[in-house]
Amino acid sequence: MSLPTERYVNNLKNDVILTIFELLWRKLMKTKLLITLLLALGLLTACSEMNPYPMDMS
Repeated sequence: MSLPTERYVNNLKNDVILTIFELLWRKLMKTKLLITLLLALGLLTACSEMNPYPMDMS
């Protein structure tokens, strides 16, 4: 049978581990979002043209 202090320490350890995991996960998600936005912006920039009708020979 565990003492109340042991349960408290175990719960505290679990809370700390979960908090660290959540912070790392949020950082990863922010990084993925930033990379996705940069790739989308790069794709839009690469596909845009200065001349809207490049095949117009007149």
